[in-house]
Amino acid sequence: MDEKPIAYSYYDSPCGRLVVGAADGRICFCDWQRQGLIGPMAKRLCNRTAVEVPPDSCPTIRETFAQLKRYFEASLRHFDLPLQLEDSDFRLLVWKALMQIPYGKTRSYSDIAKAIGRPEAVRAVANAIGANPISIIIPCHRVITRSGAIGGYAGGADKKRFLLELEQADSFRVLF
Repeated sequence: MDEKPIAYSYYDSPCGRLVVGAADGRICFCDWQRQGLIGPMAKRLCNRTAVEVPPDSCPTIRETFAQLKRYFEASLRHFDLPLQLEDSDFRLLVWKALMQIPYGKTRSYSDIAKAIGRPEAVRAVANAIGANPISIIIPCHRVITRSGAIGGYAGGADKKRFLLELEQADSFRVLF
């Protein structure tokens, strides 16, 4: 059985270029552009091929770009997109917990470990967060260290800081 290739397009955000991929009408990756990204991402998704397409040619990517635009304009607090997540049960559980972190708030790695009922699995939680294939939409940038340090981020600390400041500034504007 031949599977359709993963369609992907690039989105230029205010803090860097993202590559967004969709398969079967669902987003399967949204990550910061790095050299050689597409090959490893496609392999991770059952060795499917990835083909660059214009954003307007794929309704799912078009809608993702529209929601990302609104997010970066601070007018969207929650993404409403169909996601395709394929991984271990543990990683899926961690990613689901990430989606429960409210906009403008942060949690620690140990908070996430406790939230999934595995308080001893902080390192495994950190690894699962680092493997998140759908950055921003699954908000791994909202996870910081227990001491309050920014911690790691696949896109780099500068992008993580930008996203946290964007959300916190928007939360402040709404409250006051």
